[in-house]
Amino acid sequence: MTGGLGTIDTTVGTADVLHRLLLAVECVDAVLRRRSGAGVRIGRELPALLLPPGSDPDWPCLELPAAGPGRGVLCFDHRSPVHTDLVLRIVDPARRFVARRLQLPPWQLAEILAAEQNLPVVPAGSRLLRPWLAPGSGYRTPRGVTSIRGRVARAGRPVRWARLVAIGPGNQPVGWAHADDRGEFVLVVDSTGTLPPPAPGSLPIDLQVVAPDPAPPPPDPDTDRYADLVVETLTRSANPPTPQDLDSDVLRGRAVPPGYLPNTAAVPQLNVPVGAELTLPADIPFAA
Repeated sequence: MTGGLGTIDTTVGTADVLHRLLLAVECVDAVLRRRSGAGVRIGRELPALLLPPGSDPDWPCLELPAAGPGRGVLCFDHRSPVHTDLVLRIVDPARRFVARRLQLPPWQLAEILAAEQNLPVVPAGSRLLRPWLAPGSGYRTPRGVTSIRGRVARAGRPVRWARLVAIGPGNQPVGWAHADDRGEFVLVVDSTGTLPPPAPGSLPIDLQVVAPDPAPPPPDPDTDRYADLVVETLTRSANPPTPQDLDSDVLRGRAVPPGYLPNTAAVPQLNVPVGAELTLPADIPFAA
């Protein structure tokens, strides 16, 4: 796309701008608190009419060009409209991270061009999205990390896309987790609550669970297996971006999504060894 993206003065005259940033995505490993590694797919969901013939049902997306591990960039072009909200899908085929879907209204090209004529410009930071990715069943926790690995189930069937909070000493949240499409989760405990150091040998942990209710029917085989994954809505970043625009409970995956209800089933308190992984022998029951 040329001409419509504006011009720039150069030493040899005026030139058309060939690329304009629409959105940059940088995925964050929620355990390590740094950029996630290679293998994460980032895409913009599109209607079937805008996808190539024979597209993968699990990936109804325009893939964002990679800008390094865990990063993707979306630019203005003619391939798809940008006047509507963007719905982004982030998936790790290796299940190291749990998938997410995020929706946000983008900055429009006309707004960006107008800002350059009437300062301040719209900085790249206002077009940056930094979602946190919760560890999945394929995630290998670092040595010495306190974690819980298990599954959430309702009447023996996995609860898809459930979310969990670990409540530790002093009734304080000490860890968060997302369950995947199989109900499996890995929850890293990153605090001892109100207990002062040194850390004890084990921690009493209560698991609070929220999940969609009523439970959506699982997608049929050969269809989009992420179709029932909740779409989390974000607001557009300000100009310049505020700290809340770049790091919030929604971006961290800690906010309760719409349509999720708390668990009413009794969940036994856990005694979690500090510095080791506890694999639960039985499912976490869920009822709403």
